[in-house]
Amino acid sequence: MGRNSFLRISKTVVRILDSCVIDSMRGSDNLQTGIEKLILVGTSPAAALRDIITLVCRKTRSRVALLSRGEDSDKCAPVIAHHGVSTRLADRFCAALAPYRTECTRTCKSIAVHAIDKAVLAAFPEELHELKIGRLLVIPLYKLHKPLGCLILARRTADFDTDTISTIEQNRAGLVLLLEQLDYLDTISLYSNFANYDGLTGLYNHRYFQQALDKEISRSQRLNHPVSLMMIDIDHFKQYNDSFGHPQGDAALKNIAGALQRSIRSYDLAARYGGEEMVVILPQVPPNKALSLAERIRTAVAELPFRGATDTHRVKLTVSIGIAGIPAHAKIKSELIERADQALYLAKEEGRNRVSISLVRSRKSIRFAYCPPAFTSPYYSDILTGVRDVMNQIGGISLVARAPDRESDYLGLARICRSIINDGIDAIALSSHSDAVAPVVRELNKANVPVFFFNALSKIEGADVVSYVGYRQRQAGREVGRFLARSLREHGSILILKGLPNSSSADRVAGFRNEIARFPNIRVVATRKGDWERAKSRRAVEQVLAKQPIDAIYAVSDEMALGACEAVAAAGYSGKIFIVGQDGTNAALQAIRDGVMTATLNTNPREMGRILMRTVVRGLNRRDRVEPKIFSPINIVNLENVDHF
Repeated sequence: MGRNSFLRISKTVVRILDSCVIDSMRGSDNLQTGIEKLILVGTSPAAALRDIITLVCRKTRSRVALLSRGEDSDKCAPVIAHHGVSTRLADRFCAALAPYRTECTRTCKSIAVHAIDKAVLAAFPEELHELKIGRLLVIPLYKLHKPLGCLILARRTADFDTDTISTIEQNRAGLVLLLEQLDYLDTISLYSNFANYDGLTGLYNHRYFQQALDKEISRSQRLNHPVSLMMIDIDHFKQYNDSFGHPQGDAALKNIAGALQRSIRSYDLAARYGGEEMVVILPQVPPNKALSLAERIRTAVAELPFRGATDTHRVKLTVSIGIAGIPAHAKIKSELIERADQALYLAKEEGRNRVSISLVRSRKSIRFAYCPPAFTSPYYSDILTGVRDVMNQIGGISLVARAPDRESDYLGLARICRSIINDGIDAIALSSHSDAVAPVVRELNKANVPVFFFNALSKIEGADVVSYVGYRQRQAGREVGRFLARSLREHGSILILKGLPNSSSADRVAGFRNEIARFPNIRVVATRKGDWERAKSRRAVEQVLAKQPIDAIYAVSDEMALGACEAVAAAGYSGKIFIVGQDGTNAALQAIRDGVMTATLNTNPREMGRILMRTVVRGLNRRDRVEPKIFSPINIVNLENVDHF
């Protein structure tokens, strides 16, 4: 209701007051005139009521005045205006006077209390006893016998005489109309709020969230303070819905929304973004400070029990959370929402039930160097593809990709690193399992270039490395050993193709041999050098096949395994010899689909590249903690599951 509507009602109130005959109380004309003025100048019904209550309290020489609204439960009737006591004390005073208010609204008659009941006095808070209240006047405010509220006046010793009661009753018409107007405004506000809330979760809806975020960003830019946005998604929620039904899914949404509301501050704003996604606006909070709150929300949800197939069956649900902020990651609203969504996707991609902060940097770009041992193997190209995936996703990264012509050329690698240092870079990624690379790393350390290692977990002695990204090489060899033992049914002969010395090859072969040693009827009949090369591996396999039959071949890289496939096909043994590689390159996966290769230990090179690039970005952000070792996932891929990759 606007200002004009309020003035129209105010004039109606004044006309009603003018029709009242007030001649029974000294100073009553002054009271009527004062009420008229307050109604006309009031900015809202609530403000006018507060001023009128103060005026009535002073004109009647009362110690305390309260105006309470009628409620279904009289004990909970809210005080909408008061004078002489604090808000907290006014609420407690009104609650203590419930017996008098109940009687007053029931009979629609005023009550003058000359001696307060002992039970009511006992309910007074200690502060009220200090006021020494001894007399009360309770005036009902009603229309057509419908109670709207009560006016309560309190004195110390002087009784309220009939003239005072009569004058207040004749002036209450203005109070009644103002209460009606206040009820009307509250009803409009209530239905307006219904339009702002999500009916299922009780959170704000998407439309209101967009409006609130606009306002908060404007305030953030005006006052130069940060604002963060959390985007929350329930992990595997569709699976829960499909398994236990949509009614239980709705109940789960409500429970998670409740945990969210209990976790945030009173001035944070939580909303349902859509489906099982929720968002939280965090004013004056930078993204790194929002991390602890996000972890609290994630933990609170993970600890909730959710109904499963029966009343006694309980299951767990988790959430993934993405965080982005202004000005750290974005400058405008659309960018902020996009960055928070990307961070949420990152949390999902890295295993779910976790919190991720956006990797995007809204200001400084990153110049990053990727230096594998060589580009002779598709494996390092696949890692580079993963690096480019993250670069395209977050932007602001320029790439330098250089490598020696052959593996283990450490002098060539040193020359490349020196030229890169001169060009100016922010970080570099290397790959080596040999301490021979230590002098190169020390040169980079002196130039204050952060160094990251990929496809390697072995620590380089005497050098400072931010983080090692890779997988356990011996474990990889054991995984292949277990797979081949099952494929051979624990009986057969195996050829091993190994890579260059002083490389990961030795660990892979050692893990494989340890596992195969558990099966006495499986023998490793030969070990040959393939040196990571397809052609050399083909020749090595041809030489072995010319001398003796074999049942399986384990090549410690896919490139060597593809060379073995060519030799086996040329010898006419296709489909008769198990051939297992290691890496998970695209060429190997296609060979499995074509039935040429049996399997590969997929070390997920593309995913390793993504992990590497995210780790670099986090490592360059001084506020983000980076683990010294980060493990990339591994798994066997064969004809049964190759279509998933």
